[in-house]
Amino acid sequence: MLSKITRTKSARKTLLYSETKLTEGKASLLAAENFLKNKESLSFHEKLDRLQDLASLNDTAEKKIAHIFLTFHRQDQLSDKHIVELAKRYMDSAGMGRQPYLVYRHFDTWHPHAHIVSSFILPSGKLLDLKRDQLRELVQFTKTLEDEFSLVKNGHIHEEVIKNMFNEEHAQKIMYGQLDSMSAITSVLKVVLEKYKFHTLDEYNALLRECNLKAEKGNVGTRLYNNKGLAYVVLDEDGHRISRGIKASAFYLKPTLSNLEKKFTLNASSSDPSRQRIQTAIEWTLAGKAPDWKLFQDSLCKEGINVLVQEKEKGYSPEIYFIDHQEKAVFSGESLGSQYTLSALQQRFVQHVNQEEVDIQKHHLRLHL
Repeated sequence: MLSKITRTKSARKTLLYSETKLTEGKASLLAAENFLKNKESLSFHEKLDRLQDLASLNDTAEKKIAHIFLTFHRQDQLSDKHIVELAKRYMDSAGMGRQPYLVYRHFDTWHPHAHIVSSFILPSGKLLDLKRDQLRELVQFTKTLEDEFSLVKNGHIHEEVIKNMFNEEHAQKIMYGQLDSMSAITSVLKVVLEKYKFHTLDEYNALLRECNLKAEKGNVGTRLYNNKGLAYVVLDEDGHRISRGIKASAFYLKPTLSNLEKKFTLNASSSDPSRQRIQTAIEWTLAGKAPDWKLFQDSLCKEGINVLVQEKEKGYSPEIYFIDHQEKAVFSGESLGSQYTLSALQQRFVQHVNQEEVDIQKHHLRLHL
Protein backbone atom coordinates (compact mmCIF):
# COMPACT_ATOMS: atom_id res chain seq x y z
CA MET A 1 0.00 0.00 0.00
CA LEU A 2 1.35 3.37 -1.04
CA SER A 3 0.02 6.58 0.48
CA LYS A 4 0.63 10.20 -0.40
CA ILE A 5 -0.78 13.42 1.07
CA THR A 6 -0.72 16.58 -1.06
CA ARG A 7 -1.86 20.11 -0.26
CA THR A 8 -3.77 22.07 -2.89
CA LYS A 9 -5.18 25.58 -3.14
CA SER A 10 -8.39 24.96 -5.06
CA ALA A 11 -11.21 22.90 -3.58
CA ARG A 12 -13.10 23.12 -6.87
CA LYS A 13 -10.25 21.86 -9.04
CA THR A 14 -9.33 19.06 -6.63
CA LEU A 15 -12.95 17.93 -6.34
CA LEU A 16 -13.57 18.20 -10.08
CA TYR A 17 -10.72 15.80 -10.81
CA SER A 18 -12.60 12.88 -9.21
CA GLU A 19 -16.09 14.17 -10.04
CA THR A 20 -15.21 14.26 -13.75
CA LYS A 21 -13.96 10.67 -13.54
CA LEU A 22 -17.26 9.87 -11.82
CA THR A 23 -19.36 11.21 -14.70
CA GLU A 24 -17.11 9.40 -17.22
CA GLY A 25 -17.67 6.08 -15.44
CA LYS A 26 -13.98 5.90 -14.48
CA ALA A 27 -14.57 6.29 -10.73
CA SER A 28 -17.14 5.66 -8.03
CA LEU A 29 -17.88 7.57 -4.84
CA LEU A 30 -17.50 5.12 -1.96
CA ALA A 31 -18.02 7.36 1.05
CA ALA A 32 -18.88 10.89 2.15
CA GLU A 33 -17.98 11.09 5.83
CA ASN A 34 -19.08 13.91 8.17
CA PHE A 35 -21.37 15.54 5.64
CA LEU A 36 -24.98 16.45 6.46
CA LYS A 37 -26.33 14.08 3.80
CA ASN A 38 -25.42 10.58 2.65
CA LYS A 39 -23.24 10.18 -0.42
CA GLU A 40 -26.15 9.38 -2.76
CA SER A 41 -27.93 12.63 -1.88
CA LEU A 42 -24.98 15.02 -2.07
CA SER A 43 -24.72 17.28 -5.11
CA PHE A 44 -21.40 18.56 -6.42
CA HIS A 45 -22.07 22.03 -5.03
CA GLU A 46 -22.96 20.67 -1.59
CA LYS A 47 -19.64 18.83 -1.48
CA LEU A 48 -17.79 21.91 -2.68
CA ASP A 49 -19.61 24.30 -0.32
CA ARG A 50 -18.70 22.18 2.70
CA LEU A 51 -15.01 22.31 1.83
CA GLN A 52 -15.08 26.00 0.93
CA ASP A 53 -16.96 26.92 4.13
CA LEU A 54 -14.17 25.39 6.18
CA ALA A 55 -11.52 27.08 4.02
CA SER A 56 -13.15 30.47 4.65
CA LEU A 57 -12.48 30.11 8.40
CA ASN A 58 -8.74 30.59 7.88
CA ASP A 59 -7.41 33.63 5.99
CA THR A 60 -3.70 32.93 6.40
CA ALA A 61 -3.18 29.39 5.11
CA GLU A 62 -2.48 29.16 1.37
CA LYS A 63 -3.09 25.45 0.69
CA LYS A 64 -6.11 24.33 2.66
CA ILE A 65 -7.37 21.28 0.73
CA ALA A 66 -6.13 17.75 1.36
CA HIS A 67 -5.80 15.42 -1.65
CA ILE A 68 -4.76 11.98 -0.47
CA PHE A 69 -3.88 8.97 -2.62
CA LEU A 70 -3.98 5.33 -1.56
CA THR A 71 -2.51 2.94 -4.11
CA PHE A 72 -2.61 -0.86 -3.95
CA HIS A 73 -1.03 -3.81 -5.71
CA ARG A 74 -3.18 -5.36 -8.43
CA GLN A 75 -3.06 -8.66 -6.52
CA ASP A 76 -4.82 -7.05 -3.55
CA GLN A 77 -8.42 -8.26 -3.51
CA LEU A 78 -10.12 -5.17 -2.14
CA SER A 79 -13.87 -4.66 -2.02
CA ASP A 80 -15.34 -1.16 -1.82
CA LYS A 81 -16.04 -1.84 1.85
CA HIS A 82 -12.36 -2.65 2.46
CA ILE A 83 -11.23 0.59 0.81
CA VAL A 84 -13.69 2.64 2.88
CA GLU A 85 -12.39 0.99 6.06
CA LEU A 86 -8.76 1.57 5.02
CA ALA A 87 -9.54 5.21 4.27
CA LYS A 88 -11.26 5.63 7.65
CA ARG A 89 -8.35 4.10 9.55
CA TYR A 90 -5.87 6.25 7.60
CA MET A 91 -7.82 9.47 8.20
CA ASP A 92 -8.17 8.68 11.91
CA SER A 93 -4.42 8.12 12.15
CA ALA A 94 -3.78 11.43 10.36
CA GLY A 95 -5.98 13.25 12.86
CA MET A 96 -8.57 13.97 10.16
CA GLY A 97 -11.20 11.39 11.04
CA ARG A 98 -13.72 14.06 12.10
CA GLN A 99 -13.11 16.22 9.04
CA PRO A 100 -15.54 16.02 6.11
CA TYR A 101 -13.93 13.76 3.51
CA LEU A 102 -14.89 12.01 0.28
CA VAL A 103 -13.49 8.66 -0.84
CA TYR A 104 -13.38 7.90 -4.58
CA ARG A 105 -12.27 4.64 -6.13
CA HIS A 106 -10.70 5.21 -9.56
CA PHE A 107 -10.57 2.72 -12.44
CA ASP A 108 -8.44 4.70 -14.91
CA THR A 109 -5.16 2.85 -14.39
CA TRP A 110 -4.13 -0.80 -14.24
CA HIS A 111 -3.51 -0.74 -10.47
CA PRO A 112 -6.33 -0.16 -7.91
CA HIS A 113 -6.24 3.18 -6.12
CA ALA A 114 -8.42 5.63 -4.21
CA HIS A 115 -8.51 9.41 -3.88
CA ILE A 116 -9.58 11.13 -0.66
CA VAL A 117 -10.59 14.82 -0.72
CA SER A 118 -10.80 16.69 2.57
CA SER A 119 -9.83 19.95 4.33
CA PHE A 120 -6.87 20.87 6.47
CA ILE A 121 -8.94 23.61 8.16
CA LEU A 122 -10.60 22.53 11.40
CA PRO A 123 -14.02 23.84 12.51
CA SER A 124 -12.12 26.16 14.88
CA GLY A 125 -10.37 27.74 11.89
CA LYS A 126 -7.02 26.27 12.90
CA LEU A 127 -4.80 24.75 10.21
CA LEU A 128 -4.09 21.06 10.68
CA ASP A 129 -0.40 21.16 9.83
CA LEU A 130 1.07 17.67 9.70
CA LYS A 131 4.71 17.79 10.79
CA ARG A 132 7.50 15.58 9.49
CA ASP A 133 7.33 13.27 12.51
CA GLN A 134 3.58 12.81 12.03
CA LEU A 135 4.05 12.00 8.35
CA ARG A 136 6.69 9.42 9.29
CA GLU A 137 4.23 7.89 11.74
CA LEU A 138 1.65 7.68 8.95
CA VAL A 139 4.12 5.75 6.79
CA GLN A 140 4.63 3.31 9.65
CA PHE A 141 0.87 3.07 10.12
CA THR A 142 0.40 1.98 6.49
CA LYS A 143 2.68 -0.97 7.27
CA THR A 144 0.32 -1.89 10.11
CA LEU A 145 -2.60 -1.74 7.66
CA GLU A 146 -0.68 -3.92 5.18
CA ASP A 147 -0.33 -6.62 7.82
CA GLU A 148 -3.88 -6.29 9.11
CA PHE A 149 -5.52 -6.44 5.68
CA SER A 150 -2.95 -8.84 4.14
CA LEU A 151 -1.90 -6.29 1.52
CA VAL A 152 1.14 -6.48 -0.74
CA LYS A 153 4.00 -4.50 0.79
CA ASN A 154 4.76 -0.94 -0.25
CA GLY A 155 8.11 -1.71 -1.91
CA HIS A 156 6.67 -4.43 -4.12
CA ILE A 157 4.00 -2.05 -5.43
CA HIS A 158 6.63 0.54 -6.33
CA GLU A 159 8.75 -2.05 -8.13
CA GLU A 160 5.75 -3.38 -10.04
CA VAL A 161 4.57 0.08 -11.10
CA ILE A 162 8.01 1.03 -12.39
CA LYS A 163 8.53 -2.31 -14.15
CA ASN A 164 5.13 -2.10 -15.83
CA MET A 165 5.70 1.49 -16.96
CA PHE A 166 9.17 0.75 -18.32
CA ASN A 167 7.81 -2.18 -20.34
CA GLU A 168 5.24 0.02 -22.06
CA GLU A 169 5.64 0.53 -25.80
CA HIS A 170 4.12 4.00 -25.52
CA ALA A 171 4.76 6.50 -22.75
CA GLN A 172 1.83 6.73 -20.34
CA LYS A 173 0.22 9.88 -18.98
CA ILE A 174 1.43 10.93 -15.57
CA MET A 175 -1.38 10.87 -13.01
CA TYR A 176 -0.10 13.27 -10.38
CA GLY A 177 0.09 11.79 -6.91
CA GLN A 178 -0.13 8.11 -7.85
CA LEU A 179 3.66 7.84 -7.92
CA ASP A 180 6.40 10.20 -6.79
CA SER A 181 7.30 12.76 -9.47
CA MET A 182 10.83 11.46 -10.01
CA SER A 183 9.67 7.90 -10.73
CA ALA A 184 6.70 9.00 -12.85
CA ILE A 185 8.80 11.36 -14.99
CA THR A 186 11.56 8.76 -15.37
CA SER A 187 9.04 6.21 -16.65
CA VAL A 188 7.96 8.63 -19.40
CA LEU A 189 11.47 9.74 -20.35
CA LYS A 190 12.75 6.17 -20.66
CA VAL A 191 10.18 5.41 -23.37
CA VAL A 192 10.48 8.77 -25.10
CA LEU A 193 14.27 8.89 -25.22
CA GLU A 194 14.78 5.27 -26.22
CA LYS A 195 12.00 4.82 -28.76
CA TYR A 196 11.11 8.19 -30.37
CA LYS A 197 12.81 10.57 -32.79
CA PHE A 198 12.44 14.35 -32.53
CA HIS A 199 14.52 17.16 -33.94
CA THR A 200 13.93 20.21 -31.72
CA LEU A 201 13.05 20.97 -28.11
CA ASP A 202 9.58 22.03 -29.27
CA GLU A 203 8.96 18.65 -30.91
CA TYR A 204 10.29 16.93 -27.80
CA ASN A 205 7.88 18.93 -25.64
CA ALA A 206 4.97 18.17 -27.95
CA LEU A 207 5.54 14.49 -27.24
CA LEU A 208 5.99 15.09 -23.50
CA ARG A 209 2.76 17.14 -23.44
CA GLU A 210 0.81 14.00 -24.33
CA CYS A 211 2.11 12.55 -21.07
CA ASN A 212 1.34 15.64 -18.93
CA LEU A 213 5.01 16.60 -18.81
CA LYS A 214 7.17 19.52 -19.98
CA ALA A 215 10.88 20.33 -20.17
CA GLU A 216 11.44 24.00 -19.25
CA LYS A 217 14.50 26.15 -19.93
CA GLY A 218 13.49 28.69 -17.29
CA ASN A 219 12.83 32.39 -17.68
CA VAL A 220 15.41 34.63 -19.35
CA GLY A 221 17.93 35.81 -16.81
CA THR A 222 17.48 32.93 -14.39
CA ARG A 223 20.38 30.66 -13.44
CA LEU A 224 18.65 27.71 -15.13
CA TYR A 225 18.35 29.62 -18.41
CA ASN A 226 21.83 31.13 -18.31
CA ASN A 227 23.41 27.73 -17.66
CA LYS A 228 21.42 26.13 -20.53
CA GLY A 229 19.70 23.88 -18.03
CA LEU A 230 16.37 22.05 -18.17
CA ALA A 231 13.81 21.30 -15.49
CA TYR A 232 10.97 18.80 -15.84
CA VAL A 233 7.53 19.70 -14.49
CA VAL A 234 4.29 17.70 -14.31
CA LEU A 235 1.23 19.29 -15.97
CA ASP A 236 -2.49 18.82 -15.46
CA GLU A 237 -4.86 17.96 -18.31
CA ASP A 238 -5.13 21.67 -19.20
CA GLY A 239 -1.38 22.11 -19.49
CA HIS A 240 -0.88 23.98 -16.19
CA ARG A 241 2.13 23.01 -14.10
CA ILE A 242 1.22 21.21 -10.88
CA SER A 243 4.63 20.20 -9.57
CA ARG A 244 7.97 21.76 -8.81
CA GLY A 245 10.63 21.47 -11.46
CA ILE A 246 13.20 18.68 -11.18
CA LYS A 247 16.56 19.43 -12.80
CA ALA A 248 17.45 17.20 -15.75
CA SER A 249 20.79 16.35 -14.15
CA ALA A 250 18.96 14.67 -11.24
CA PHE A 251 17.67 11.84 -13.48
CA TYR A 252 19.88 8.85 -14.18
CA LEU A 253 18.93 9.13 -17.88
CA LYS A 254 20.56 12.61 -17.93
CA PRO A 255 17.95 14.22 -20.26
CA THR A 256 19.87 17.52 -20.21
CA LEU A 257 19.68 20.11 -22.99
CA SER A 258 23.22 19.34 -24.15
CA ASN A 259 22.44 15.62 -24.43
CA LEU A 260 19.14 16.32 -26.17
CA GLU A 261 20.89 18.58 -28.70
CA LYS A 262 23.20 15.68 -29.60
CA LYS A 263 20.10 13.56 -30.14
CA PHE A 264 18.53 16.32 -32.31
CA THR A 265 21.62 16.34 -34.53
CA LEU A 266 21.73 12.56 -34.79
CA ASN A 267 18.03 12.34 -35.66
CA ALA A 268 18.33 15.08 -38.28
CA SER A 269 21.15 13.24 -40.04
CA SER A 270 19.31 9.90 -40.26
CA SER A 271 16.64 8.99 -42.79
CA ASP A 272 13.13 8.91 -41.38
CA PRO A 273 10.29 7.08 -43.17
CA SER A 274 7.79 8.77 -40.89
CA ARG A 275 8.21 12.16 -42.59
CA GLN A 276 6.88 10.87 -45.91
CA ARG A 277 4.23 8.80 -44.13
CA ILE A 278 2.84 11.84 -42.31
CA GLN A 279 2.89 14.00 -45.43
CA THR A 280 1.05 11.31 -47.40
CA ALA A 281 -1.52 10.87 -44.63
CA ILE A 282 -2.18 14.63 -44.54
CA GLU A 283 -2.55 14.88 -48.30
CA TRP A 284 -4.87 11.88 -48.40
CA THR A 285 -7.03 13.37 -45.65
CA LEU A 286 -7.22 16.75 -47.40
CA ALA A 287 -7.90 15.32 -50.86
CA GLY A 288 -11.16 16.54 -52.36
CA LYS A 289 -13.37 18.72 -50.19
CA ALA A 290 -11.51 19.91 -47.10
CA PRO A 291 -12.71 18.23 -43.89
CA ASP A 292 -13.31 20.03 -40.62
CA TRP A 293 -10.72 20.05 -37.84
CA LYS A 294 -12.15 17.12 -35.89
CA LEU A 295 -12.36 14.92 -38.99
CA PHE A 296 -8.77 15.87 -39.82
CA GLN A 297 -7.59 14.80 -36.36
CA ASP A 298 -9.70 11.63 -36.34
CA SER A 299 -8.49 10.57 -39.80
CA LEU A 300 -4.83 10.92 -38.85
CA CYS A 301 -5.43 9.27 -35.50
CA LYS A 302 -6.65 6.17 -37.33
CA GLU A 303 -3.21 6.09 -38.98
CA GLY A 304 -1.51 6.25 -35.57
CA ILE A 305 -0.68 9.96 -35.93
CA ASN A 306 -1.78 12.37 -33.19
CA VAL A 307 -2.20 16.07 -34.01
CA LEU A 308 -1.34 18.64 -31.35
CA VAL A 309 -1.53 22.44 -31.49
CA GLN A 310 0.38 24.38 -28.84
CA GLU A 311 2.50 27.48 -28.30
CA LYS A 312 6.25 27.05 -28.60
CA GLU A 313 6.66 29.52 -25.76
CA LYS A 314 4.35 32.00 -24.07
CA GLY A 315 3.60 34.90 -26.40
CA TYR A 316 4.56 33.03 -29.58
CA SER A 317 2.12 31.94 -32.28
CA PRO A 318 0.87 28.37 -31.87
CA GLU A 319 2.38 25.60 -33.99
CA ILE A 320 1.02 22.28 -35.14
CA TYR A 321 2.81 19.01 -34.33
CA PHE A 322 2.35 15.51 -35.73
CA ILE A 323 3.23 12.62 -33.41
CA ASP A 324 3.57 9.33 -35.27
CA HIS A 325 3.21 6.57 -32.69
CA GLN A 326 3.58 3.85 -35.31
CA GLU A 327 7.00 4.98 -36.56
CA LYS A 328 7.89 6.67 -33.25
CA ALA A 329 8.67 10.15 -34.57
CA VAL A 330 7.54 13.75 -34.04
CA PHE A 331 7.50 16.58 -36.58
CA SER A 332 6.32 20.16 -36.39
CA GLY A 333 4.30 21.34 -39.37
CA GLU A 334 7.13 23.75 -40.17
CA SER A 335 9.71 20.97 -40.35
CA LEU A 336 7.45 18.95 -42.69
CA GLY A 337 7.27 21.85 -45.13
CA SER A 338 5.70 25.29 -45.55
CA GLN A 339 2.43 23.75 -46.77
CA TYR A 340 2.02 21.91 -43.45
CA THR A 341 2.30 24.83 -41.04
CA LEU A 342 -0.78 25.67 -39.00
CA SER A 343 -1.62 28.79 -41.02
CA ALA A 344 -1.18 26.95 -44.34
CA LEU A 345 -3.42 24.08 -43.21
CA GLN A 346 -6.04 26.54 -41.96
CA GLN A 347 -6.21 28.01 -45.44
CA ARG A 348 -6.56 24.56 -46.99
CA PHE A 349 -9.39 23.67 -44.60
CA VAL A 350 -11.54 26.51 -45.87
CA GLN A 351 -10.90 26.21 -49.61
CA HIS A 352 -13.86 25.62 -51.91
CA VAL A 353 -16.52 26.42 -49.30
CA ASN A 354 -18.85 29.43 -49.07
CA GLN A 355 -18.21 32.35 -46.71
CA GLU A 356 -20.62 31.13 -44.04
CA GLU A 357 -18.84 27.78 -43.89
CA VAL A 358 -15.47 29.58 -43.84
CA ASP A 359 -16.49 31.50 -40.73
CA ILE A 360 -17.69 28.31 -39.04
CA GLN A 361 -14.45 26.50 -39.89
CA LYS A 362 -12.28 29.36 -38.60
CA HIS A 363 -14.29 29.59 -35.40
CA HIS A 364 -13.94 25.81 -34.85
CA LEU A 365 -10.19 25.99 -35.41
CA ARG A 366 -9.84 28.81 -32.88
CA LEU A 367 -11.60 26.71 -30.27
CA HIS A 368 -8.86 24.09 -30.55
CA LEU A 369 -5.90 26.44 -30.17
